[in-house]
Amino acid sequence: MPIYFGYYAYKRLKVSLGPSLTVGLVDAVAVVLAFTYLYTSTKGLHEPADLALWVYVLVVAVVTYASVALLYRLGTEYMRTELRAGLWLPTYMFVMAVLSYYGVFGPRKLIAFPWDTVIAIVVTLAFHYWAVFSAFRTKAVDQILGKA
Repeated sequence: MPIYFGYYAYKRLKVSLGPSLTVGLVDAVAVVLAFTYLYTSTKGLHEPADLALWVYVLVVAVVTYASVALLYRLGTEYMRTELRAGLWLPTYMFVMAVLSYYGVFGPRKLIAFPWDTVIAIVVTLAFHYWAVFSAFRTKAVDQILGKA
């Protein structure tokens, strides 16, 4: 997200350089600090620390969605369309991070195999339909399909 907001929003989506770099830098610092707290609290992601996980998820979610809201307000109509179409992705990443933490691959291991896989399949299918529902046609897609 910091790269998207710090570079792509300025270069491709015509957001002013100052807000774009500021949002990218704030995102980068917040994510690094939150992950450092999670990593040290879980002793390298080996021991459970639920508070650290939820602090990490909360900080990264707030930074991500606040950045999206700010750039949505500052950006062009095309950028707003891209942001709406892609909102499913960070949400999916947060959900899967929590599922991984509580599943057999994480330190907490509350969701046993194969239920963690079943839940991941259902969650992924739901997000797939959200992604398909929020998609929009672009010139590149039309060129690939031979309709341009």
